[in-house]
Amino acid sequence: MSKVKKWLAWRPGKKSPSFVVHSVTPTSEPASTSTAMPAPTPPPGQPSGPSNLSVWLLPAQSSPENQVLSSIIGHLATKYGNYAYHPHVTLAMLPPSFPPAIVERVLNEMKSKLFEKQVVFEALHPGQAGIFVYGRREYTSTGAPTGLMALQQVFHDRLNEELKVALERGDEAVVNLGYTEVRNIVPMFPHFSIAYTPAGQAEGVAELQQMGFYTLTPAHQEESGATQTPGDVDALNAGEGMTLGGYRGYQVGALFAAYCGGLRPEKWRIFMRIE
Repeated sequence: MSKVKKWLAWRPGKKSPSFVVHSVTPTSEPASTSTAMPAPTPPPGQPSGPSNLSVWLLPAQSSPENQVLSSIIGHLATKYGNYAYHPHVTLAMLPPSFPPAIVERVLNEMKSKLFEKQVVFEALHPGQAGIFVYGRREYTSTGAPTGLMALQQVFHDRLNEELKVALERGDEAVVNLGYTEVRNIVPMFPHFSIAYTPAGQAEGVAELQQMGFYTLTPAHQEESGATQTPGDVDALNAGEGMTLGGYRGYQVGALFAAYCGGLRPEKWRIFMRIE
């Protein structure tokens, strides 16, 4: 059995023959909520609460892509003494005071269009804060964003339209926010984080290569002159770029919202799931 197939049998919260994942996302979290939920109160001794309300694009939770990517994130979390988290691309980073009811309304409105899109992995980058995968960025011939990038802007536009209407109505949930619009501040969208660590990033990348979980596709290997490492590559996902756990990316199949405390997964609290 290949390494990829062995990892397919693993799920968050279970022991793997080679590693243990510390999950901070219990299955008892609610599937969705339409109630305006305030940002959680910080524990004693912590000076501030969450830094943002994040909206995530995830693979379908029952998909093999989700299982394999979760295993890779869990393996690296154990390696770096960190916490595991759901594989995701961040669609939006909003102020923690932004009304969750507006977020949910717009996500449900755009769900079918978002679920038509794919996150395509293009390049792996060991950065100062961890290991990240840059996704495909699509533009029209005139340079305008298209595909998933265009939908990201539509999502922010719709949030602002809903916020404006709520302010004009004088809704209690928005009158004291202190702002009248939100901006798109997600860096390098779409990017996919597989580890957060201030050191040892190159070692982690090398380990994934040796285990066959990070590979360059043949077309990209030939173009770049890079060395191809052994691994299972899904023929249907072949093309330029890279594979992670045998996949070139994933179809969007779930939408989560969470209160996040920077790059510290142990402080993240998921409060909304739309699948």
